[in-house]
Amino acid sequence: MVLLEYLQSIEIDKKLKVLELGCGIGVLSISMRTLGFENVIATDLEEIIKVTEKNSELNKVSLETRVLDWKFPEYIESDLVLFADCVWIMHLVEPLVKTLRVLIRGGNKCIGCFKIRSRLVHEEFLRQIRESLMELRVVYEDGDFCVSVIE
Repeated sequence: MVLLEYLQSIEIDKKLKVLELGCGIGVLSISMRTLGFENVIATDLEEIIKVTEKNSELNKVSLETRVLDWKFPEYIESDLVLFADCVWIMHLVEPLVKTLRVLIRGGNKCIGCFKIRSRLVHEEFLRQIRESLMELRVVYEDGDFCVSVIE
């Protein structure tokens, strides 16, 4: 997992409140807890969160989960927002950027990782980030994978 490898290569305070967007089955959030991060919140749609919770239980990892629909984003306090492979189809770009605008405030930041599957989708994501007056810096690239910091 590219994002997890990147996070392990930099110094991050394990006491930070970490929020994962679009956690899916919870691999990244569960891994963060296993690495010693004390406060990790995994978010996704309601039907997905049930799978995340089951996976967390099977792995014997205590994990806070929250339902978060990007069409109706709500602020959840965090120091660091993470997302992995959420920029892959066009209709997810606008809701993701909308959610990032709601969540990134007051000095927290976001680290996102995605595989560039479509140049059009990737360029639209970058355009919407710029129009939202957020700054995006690419911090790691490996082939089609890109890790970026958004503030």
